[in-house]
Amino acid sequence: MGMISDGAGTGKRAKVDDDNRLTTFATTRTEAIKRSSDGDAFIAHSAVISLTDAVKTPIYYIKNNENVDLLIDEIVVSTGHSQELSGTNNPNSTFTVMVRRNPLTPTFNTGLTVNNVNFNSSKELTVDAFGGATGESFGDSGENLFHDIPQHGTRITLGIGEIVVPPGSSVGIEVIAPVGTGAGNDAMKFHVAMLVFKGTLNGS
Repeated sequence: MGMISDGAGTGKRAKVDDDNRLTTFATTRTEAIKRSSDGDAFIAHSAVISLTDAVKTPIYYIKNNENVDLLIDEIVVSTGHSQELSGTNNPNSTFTVMVRRNPLTPTFNTGLTVNNVNFNSSKELTVDAFGGATGESFGDSGENLFHDIPQHGTRITLGIGEIVVPPGSSVGIEVIAPVGTGAGNDAMKFHVAMLVFKGTLNGS
C-alpha cells in the first residue's frame, strides 16, 4: 500500500493500493432524493375522474413550459371498479391505458394539482397541466409511447421508465374503460399522478 502526499503542505495523505487505485469514501443518493433536496421534484396529480363510457378518453395532459427539460420518473394510475347497474363488478375486468407523446392541446381545462415535494422549497413547475373527462379527445394526435391492459380496481405504476420532455413538448394519458362502463353506478373512477423532476439526469 503506497501513499500520495498532499501537495498543499497540510501533511494529509491518500492511500494507493497495489492496483494503483486511490482509497476513497463516497455517499450515494438516488436521483429522487437529490432532486427533492434541491427543490426540483414535483408531484402533478389529477382529481378523481369518473368515466361513463368505454371509448378512448384523455384523462391527463402536461406540457413543459420551462426552459429546461423535465424528467417524468414515475406514472401511477389508480382506478376504482367498473360496476354494472346491479352493483356487482363488471365481468369485463380489464381496461386500456396509453401514454402519448405530443398530443394536440386539449380543449378541457380542469387543472391538475402540482406540488413541490420539498416543503422548504418555494420553487414552482411551469407547465400546462389538465385532467380530462368523458367526451373529450386527443383525436389521433401524438405517438403512442406505451400501453398496458391491467385489471380495473387497482393501482399500477406504468413500466415505461424515465421520459425526457423537452421545453414545449407534452405528454398525455388516455384510457379505455371496460365494456359495460356507463353512467350512474356504472361509472369508473380514475386518478393519475406523476413524479416530475426539473432538469435531465445530469442535473442540468
